[in-house]
Amino acid sequence: MKKLKSELSSNMALASTLSKSISFLGVAQAELAMMLKISPDAMTKSLKNGIDPNKLQGRYSFMIIRVYCSLYVLLGGNKQQMAKWIRGKLVLFDKSPIDMMYDETDIVYLNEYLDSMRAKS
Repeated sequence: MKKLKSELSSNMALASTLSKSISFLGVAQAELAMMLKISPDAMTKSLKNGIDPNKLQGRYSFMIIRVYCSLYVLLGGNKQQMAKWIRGKLVLFDKSPIDMMYDETDIVYLNEYLDSMRAKS
C-alpha cells in the first residue's frame, strides 16, 4: 500500500511541476498534449490524475521541465522573457524552441544547447 501511495505522489508531483512549467513558459495545454502525443482530453486527465515518470510521457515531461529550469536560470525567472524566448527563432537550429519541443531528438538538442549556455554564465 505504501508503494502505491508513493507512486501516486510522484505521479502527481510530476504533473503539477509540468503544469506550472508550461504555464510559466506560456505554452498552452493543447500544445503540451501535441508534444506528448496524446489527445487534449487525455492531457487534462493526466494533469489531474498524475503522470507516470516511468512511461514515455513521463520521461518527455522531464525534458520539458528541464527546458523550463534552464530558462529560469538563464533569464532570471523573468516570465515574459521566457515566454518570448520560447517562441523566438534560434538561428543555430533554424527553428523556434517551441517547435523543437515537439520532436524527441530536437528537445534533446535544445536541452544540450541550454546546458551549454548555462555553463557559460
